[in-house]
Amino acid sequence: MAKRANGEGTIFYREDKKIWGAEVTLARHPGTGKITRRTVYGKTQKEVQAKINQLKKAQAEGTLRAPDSTTVEDWSKEYLENAKTRLKAGTYQSYEMNIRLYVLPYLGKIRLEKLTARDVSAMVNALAKEKGTRTSQYARTLLSMMLNYAVSLDMLPRNVAKNTRPPKAPRKEMSFWEPGEVRTFLKAISGHRLEALFYLALTTGMRKAELLGLRWSDLQGDTLSVRQTVVRVAYTPTIETPKTAAGVRDLVLDPDSLDQLRARRTAWEAERAAVLGAGSVWPDHDLIFPDQNGEPLMPWRIDYHWRTLRDGCEVSPIRFHDLRHTYASLAIASGMDVRMLAERLGHADASITLKVYSHVLASQRRRSAIGLGSLLETAERTSLRTATRTAISTDGAGQSWTGADEKAG
Repeated sequence: MAKRANGEGTIFYREDKKIWGAEVTLARHPGTGKITRRTVYGKTQKEVQAKINQLKKAQAEGTLRAPDSTTVEDWSKEYLENAKTRLKAGTYQSYEMNIRLYVLPYLGKIRLEKLTARDVSAMVNALAKEKGTRTSQYARTLLSMMLNYAVSLDMLPRNVAKNTRPPKAPRKEMSFWEPGEVRTFLKAISGHRLEALFYLALTTGMRKAELLGLRWSDLQGDTLSVRQTVVRVAYTPTIETPKTAAGVRDLVLDPDSLDQLRARRTAWEAERAAVLGAGSVWPDHDLIFPDQNGEPLMPWRIDYHWRTLRDGCEVSPIRFHDLRHTYASLAIASGMDVRMLAERLGHADASITLKVYSHVLASQRRRSAIGLGSLLETAERTSLRTATRTAISTDGAGQSWTGADEKAG
């Protein structure tokens, strides 16, 4: 019987793992006689044979890599070190924490080249049971990003995480306030130091980090620009730019919101004068909602005030972020165009808004079923051409307070 040539291998079936495999002899060292072997596995004999052929091709082309002892934990450090240069501090902190807490305990000791889709599925399923589906999905996403980086550097031939399916998170009912609850809350917070912040959350849908990053210089006439955020990084409030280009936006404010900012400006100047009068330094951050010493306000401090004020009146116990949903729901119910709402919320595309607020839009669709008779009656009250020209030429800008445009002394 002829001796098998290097690279031919014998395909076998492993009953314990229900998988096909082959051990392939690639070379024998001419001096030491040491044999170089690789073991490959697949769901079918055909898949195993394809992997054998890939090894033979790589060996012939001189691109076959030696076995690598790099573990998933080792690779996570290299990945994070590379990612640190292109991620915002808050995002990097989230990546590092979630990889350390949820990926490495399950997969950290496995050699990167030995990692299988089965290993990833086991991690995903275990996390879904122990920590919830969203944590499980995020961990899988981060692992997949790590593996994509390894593939791009020819460390791996493919990303095995792509062969797994993330658990499907149950759809959570969105929480928001009814108009009566909004009025109750606004009455309860009247005169509070952060009244204007909560008011803007309800009239613009801005995120917490965006509200904390607002500066007086961002207010020009009746337009408030979102240009920076305040996030928590290593227990320190840190000023950053928004995560996405859509997050940088201009918001036209209504007169009542401008009144809130007038009152806030008066209180801000008094706080600043008190700090300077005490011989302390007021930092030049120009923030509309700083801490009482002028420094950026910690995001968790907002949560503390929020829970205290919310629980002090008869309203549903929603989260602070749900004020954003409340604004969006009220805006849709009042007839705001979805594209305009997407722009105000900082969504990259109106399709995101449609998906997130489909429950509210469903009722709007029913209201949009207007008979031809009603449409004609409405149109007959005015000239369509005149109405169209008016709509196009009107920019909605009005006279408003400009005192906040002046640089703080």
